[in-house]
Amino acid sequence: MRKIKIIFIVFISLYISGCGIALQSTMPVHRFGKNYEIDKIYTVNTGSPMITVYNLYLFPEYKPKYTFDPPNAGVVNTPPLTPDQKWIAFYSHKNNYIIQSKDYISFLGIEIKPNGELGNTQAWINLNPIGPKVRMLQSTWKLPDPQLFVKTEGYPKEGSFKAELIYNGIMNGVISISYREFIDNLARVAFYQELKYDLKESNEISFRTIKIKVLDATNNEIAFKVLDDGGLPWMPLK
Repeated sequence: MRKIKIIFIVFISLYISGCGIALQSTMPVHRFGKNYEIDKIYTVNTGSPMITVYNLYLFPEYKPKYTFDPPNAGVVNTPPLTPDQKWIAFYSHKNNYIIQSKDYISFLGIEIKPNGELGNTQAWINLNPIGPKVRMLQSTWKLPDPQLFVKTEGYPKEGSFKAELIYNGIMNGVISISYREFIDNLARVAFYQELKYDLKESNEISFRTIKIKVLDATNNEIAFKVLDDGGLPWMPLK
């Protein structure tokens, strides 16, 4: 009788506090590149980027594929998962990701497979605080579609960089181009510059090491090709 009582107490303790699992930090994927090729002709509409260059470190990012009301996480009432939420994999467990969202209850995590299916359909994960082990909060998930999440382009970590040249139109032969620079999570413009080029003087324009030949320009669109970019030595490389 005493043995049965001890087992029962241990079971209740696990149910309330959750089982512990060890997490590893997810390594971001590095992407370095540009949206153009030298001497290839491009046409873009007014207000669109002509040039985009980037040096990104991306954590895996997902969003819910459909709206779903998950079970409560213990005593925590959980709101619906919706397709407008961003869930980021800062941590992993074995071959699965542990995702969490600033658009949701921030300390709650979900274990998913890389294809977006749940990795553990019986638990929330309590990520507060992050330590040697985090707790699984027992629950039962009944999904209408096993692929609850779909992968997005990725979430930039600190040190990421992106820059754009955006065509803004032409007046009296002078074209207007905006330079925008983004850093870290790319959520806001870190540096902005308005540029003017008089095509009556020359149809070849430059910004830093990027040299562009303008083939045609109207208030609706611009046709151009990049002659050279010098290897983009001004791009942050960390």
